[in-house]
Formats: sequence, structure tokens, C-alpha cells
Amino acid sequence: MTHLWWLGITVGLAILADILVIRIWRRYNQAQNASMQDGRTLSKVSIMKQSFLSEVNGNSFFMRVRKINPVVLEWLVILVVAWLYSGALLDFDSSILQQSGEHNESAIRPILADYGLRKYGEIPLWNHFMQTGFPHAGDLLNHFWSPIATLPVLLWGAINGMKVSVFISFILAGLGQWYFSKVIGLKGIFRVWSAVMFMLSGGLALLWRVGWYELLVGAAWFPWTFASFLQALNQKNIASMVWAAFCASMVIFTGGGYYPFYLAGGTFVILAGVILTRRQQTPLIFYRAILIALMILGLTAVMTLPIYDGYRLVSREPGQDLEQSGSQQIHYALMNYMISDPNWSNSNLMGAKNGWNWYYIGPLAIGAFLFSSFALRYRKQRALLLIAFAMFAFYLLWSTNRFSFFKYIYDFWPFLYRLRFPNRLLIIAASPLLIVSAYCLQSLLGALRRWGNKYKFALSANTKTSKTLFSFRQAIGLVMIVILYMSANDVFRANQSMAFLPSPIDERSYKALAWLKAYDPGLYYIQLGNGYIWWRWLPAAYQMELPVINFVYSQTLKTKQIQTFAEAPFFAKPKYMVSLLQEPPENGILLQEFEDTGIWEIPGSLPYAFSVNKPRLAALSATDSLSVTTQAVRLDGPNKIIVQGKSDPDQDTLVLLVSDYPGWKLLIDGQPAKISPLNKYLSTNLLPGEHTYLFVFDPILHRAGLAISIATIILLTILVARENPQWRGVTSRLFRRSVSTPAS
Repeated sequence: MTHLWWLGITVGLAILADILVIRIWRRYNQAQNASMQDGRTLSKVSIMKQSFLSEVNGNSFFMRVRKINPVVLEWLVILVVAWLYSGALLDFDSSILQQSGEHNESAIRPILADYGLRKYGEIPLWNHFMQTGFPHAGDLLNHFWSPIATLPVLLWGAINGMKVSVFISFILAGLGQWYFSKVIGLKGIFRVWSAVMFMLSGGLALLWRVGWYELLVGAAWFPWTFASFLQALNQKNIASMVWAAFCASMVIFTGGGYYPFYLAGGTFVILAGVILTRRQQTPLIFYRAILIALMILGLTAVMTLPIYDGYRLVSREPGQDLEQSGSQQIHYALMNYMISDPNWSNSNLMGAKNGWNWYYIGPLAIGAFLFSSFALRYRKQRALLLIAFAMFAFYLLWSTNRFSFFKYIYDFWPFLYRLRFPNRLLIIAASPLLIVSAYCLQSLLGALRRWGNKYKFALSANTKTSKTLFSFRQAIGLVMIVILYMSANDVFRANQSMAFLPSPIDERSYKALAWLKAYDPGLYYIQLGNGYIWWRWLPAAYQMELPVINFVYSQTLKTKQIQTFAEAPFFAKPKYMVSLLQEPPENGILLQEFEDTGIWEIPGSLPYAFSVNKPRLAALSATDSLSVTTQAVRLDGPNKIIVQGKSDPDQDTLVLLVSDYPGWKLLIDGQPAKISPLNKYLSTNLLPGEHTYLFVFDPILHRAGLAISIATIILLTILVARENPQWRGVTSRLFRRSVSTPAS
């Protein structure tokens, strides 16, 4: 599809070029005839030049183009390049999802958002389909509150929305880098080159290649945050601080895990740089920085407050990375930016991490540093340039923490060893690196132009009538444009082939799980794979609302160890298992075959909801599922579970095989009731007769965070409006009315 669009654009441009050539040729013939009638002898080159200028100056289309704001044209270039680079994502085929990395694991959160918003109109706070339930509110990888991640899902569904959000993220990366370049002082073609190069950078390509979806969506906002924070510290209005807080919140909302630390480090460097250049205003700068931090805390409270429970009750499997695998020496780390061999991404050379080292931005970005002496001559921009260079050096040294002073910081604060993959910092470092590179090239061009002002090129058979064709200044500018284009084109080709490898989702997963859902439409746990989990089957399982008990992706509830302890009275097991035919589960009953894959029923697994007598719980581990009474249960959206409980004279306890977690509430026939967890599962006393037991997940920290975030948005909106002269009177009248008391 992309090739067809590209062919259409090429044909259209060719037609326009032909029309332009024909019109210029007509003007050429007219000018030649006029010169012959007047008896003048002009060279063909002079006539052609006059014809071209006449067409440009006389054509209404060209006149309108010349009046367009250059910013619009620069943004248009970025948008076109983004579409040519990543337009393959816009296939709107939900059966296509790249399979070159962890894309299936990353797809489960868009699917969960689609399940909650589009089917039930609810914010998903609990994940029914991961292990025996997992809190979605408080999940460090939760990106629901990022509008770039969620709005496309709401409009186009989970898989297509995910791909659209990635496409938008590439655009935002380019526009954000353009914004950062403008704040630093880059102009014209160099500003565009910096923006395009970051958008095409190997680091962003790597994130999509390996399926780190939320990291890509978050990385796009770093240049926006850097630029807005730098602006806010150098201005005195409230709107700039609100804008900086918003951009930083977009990074945090993407659930990047480590990104808040990366963001804090970069903004600290900016703060230190601004203070050093404006020491007399240090108190004001600190004050504005603190206000921005408070705004960020208020805006992101809906996401960050629930993390408190997650930090206490969720264990991360990877643990500390004391070796900081992937950290390289400085000169080796810089070489990552200049290597475009596809085999490099899977190498273990020079301390690189196998499969996670691809950051290509071309040799020009590094080689431009040779001309830094030209850039440092400009006093007005020297401070901003040094801040950008300090940011690049900071991230570069952080990525090489085993070989830099950061090692001592890690030893002083061991918590930092939890931040794995230090080479990811090279992705963020590319933003200020390209800023400095572009500024060096811009300064070099300025120096060459000043030197070449005295040289001009002319062509004529008669020296007395020689006409200037173009100056050396123009020639140097043209050469620089060609160099920048070749650099961007090289990065475009190298990283596009690395980033985008569209392929279909495993068709068998949908066929097999659809059969299972039709065979048993109830609620139960399944296991994908006998041993290692079958990641490629996760999208189908989520879309068919089948809880996957062996889905463990770096995080588990700490209660899992208690639930599955050898002496535990009972614990959840899968009712069905999907595995290869040559790897059958022990005592499994084969139900159906799909090529080399089979669906097996596991005898003896407990039902999702059951009733039991408490004295028998101690012996329950030695019994089968017939020792309990199955209760009718169904999901009612992402945050509710409904059990139609029927009492039995010998059974007095209702058990729901869902992990207990702060925020679960129980309503029996609409009346609040007490939850009495058993073996860390949801449980309550079974009332006589038949009743409806509604379990609702509604954590108080989520409600508190949501209230704080909404209040912060309202407050900041009022402050920005009151600062604007057009709205100041309106907000003042509204405020006076809200606090005034009626006259007696």
C-alpha cells in the first residue's frame, strides 16, 4: 500500500514538473523572440534564467507558496518523511502485528483498554486475564492515561489503534525535536534535519523492532519536555510552566518504568545550566522549577498514587542488575551511532547487549563535532549550545555507568541497579546530540558563506556582457543541502528496514481458542504452552476474554508465593492447556487438534468460583474439583465479577480464585459486605439461599489520584486563562460569583 502511495506521489510530482517545464519553455521562446526583435544578444543561459524567474514571480501558485510561513513548510516536510518512513503501520488490518519482538506482550494493554472502554465504557483498573488477576491501576507499565496510546485504540480498536499510536509517536518525535531545535536557536534546513534525524534515529527504530511499545510512545515526548522546560525557566508566565508540566506528564503517562529517572536527570542538567547562565535570578529559577514539579505531581496523581500499593505488593522478577549488562566504554558507545550493519543488532562485541544495540544516526552526526569551534564563536547561543552538549554528555556517561563516575552514584544509591538496560539512554542522548551536530553544521555554513561572499561564478562568450550565474555563497548552501539530504536518506534506508517487519498474528491461536470458547463458554483459567508461555497467542486469548494463568511478564503479586506454597490448602490451576502434541500435560485429556497443536483438559482443577466448608479446606489439596460446589460466575467488565451464589447445608464459604488486593469491595444483593480472604484469594461467607455477589475493584488511591488530577487540570486552566487578557475578565467574574454570598 505504501508503494502505491509513493508511486502516486511520484507521478503527481512528475506531472507538475512537466507542466512547469512547458510553461518555462514558452516564456523562453517569448523572451528569445523579444531579444531578437530588439537587436539584443543574450546568452541562452541568461534567457533561461529570466524565463524561470518570470514564471516564478508571475505564477500565482508560486506567489502563494512564497507567502506561506516557513514553519508550515518545515512541519510539512517532517510529516511527509514520517509518512514515507512509517506509513506501513497504517494498514488497518487487525490480523497484522509485527512479530520481531515483544509486540504480542505489548498488545495486551491496548486490548485491555479496548475491552474496558469500547465494550463496557469503563476505565480498566484490574486485569482479569493475567495470572490470577493483576492490578492495572498501579502497574508501572500501564499507559492508559497517555492520550497518544488510548485515543487511537478508542477510535480504531486495539491492534490497529496500537499501530496508529506508533505512527503518531514517530511524528511527535520529529516535531518535538524540531521544537527543541528552535528553542536552542537552529534555523531552517538544520532545524528540519535535526528533527528528521531524530525521528528516523536507530534508537526509536530499535524500540519498535523489539516491541517495546510503551517506551517508543514515551521517548517521543523527551524533546518536547526538554524544550518546554528550558523555555519555562527562561520566561515569567504561568502558561510556559503548565506546558512544561504537560509535556513531562506525557512521558510519565506512557508507563516507561525507567523514564521518570531519565527525565529527572535531563531536566536537572537543564536547571543547572540555566542557573549558571543566570545566577542573579537563581531563586526565581528554583521557584519555577519547583512549581513545575508540583504541577507534574498533580497531573500524574491518577497514575502515580496507585503505584504505592504496587510498590508494596508487586515483586519484579528481574531484580537488580549489578553488572549493568549493556553498559559500554564511551568510545564503544559512540560507535553505536555509526554502525549500520544489520548483524550488529545481534552481536556481543564491545560490551553490547545481544539483540538490543541499534542506535544508528550516521557518521555526520558525530563528525559534525569537528566544527564545534565555529559554533562556540556565537556568544548569544553559546550557553544554550553548552546546555545541549551537557545533556548529551550526561546521558552518554550514564549509559557507560560501569566506566564513569556514575558507578559511584550507583554504589551510593543501590536502588539504581534496578534500572536495567543502561544502553537505552543512548536513545534519549540522540536528541541533544543531534541538536549540537546541527548547530555545528549551521555555524560551519555561516563561516563558509562569509568567506565566499567575494567569490562569484559567471558565464559568457563576451567578457563585457558577462552575467553572474550564482555566487559561491549559493553553491556552498546547495552543497550543504545535498550533504544533509544524503545523511538523512542513509539513516532512512538503514533504520526503516530494521524497524518495520509487518507479519500476521498466528492464525491458529484464533482458530483454536475460538473453538475452546465455543466448547466451554464459562469462566476458567487456561495455560498457553507446557513450560514456556506462548507469547504469540496472547492477543487472541485477551480478545476472547480467556484468563492466562501462566502469563508472567516481569511482575507478579507477592501473594502468589503464599498461594502456591506446598502446604497451601488450595490454589488456582488451569482448566485447559494449549501445547504441542509431542508435549502433552500430565494426565491431560486431549480434546482437539490443530495441526501440531492440541487443546487438553486438566482434570482436578478447581472452578473459578466455588463454595466449600471451611473445616475441609485443610484436606482440599488432596481432593479433586468434586469436593466443592461450582458457583455460576461471569465477568462484568474490567473491574467487576458477578457470582450467583447458591447455599448448601454443608458449605458456608464462597471462594473466588482471584487474588486479593487493596481496592476489592463486595456487594451482596446491592448491600455492602465483608471480604474475608482465604489463601490470599477473594472469599466471603455464603448466605443461606440464592444471592448475587458482586465483587468490584475500586481502589481508593485511584479515586484520590483521579480527584487530584482533575482538580489540578481545573486549577491550571483557570490560572492560564486569568493570565490571558482576553479571558481575565471572564474568569474574574466567574470567580467572584462562585465566592459571593446572596444578598439578604
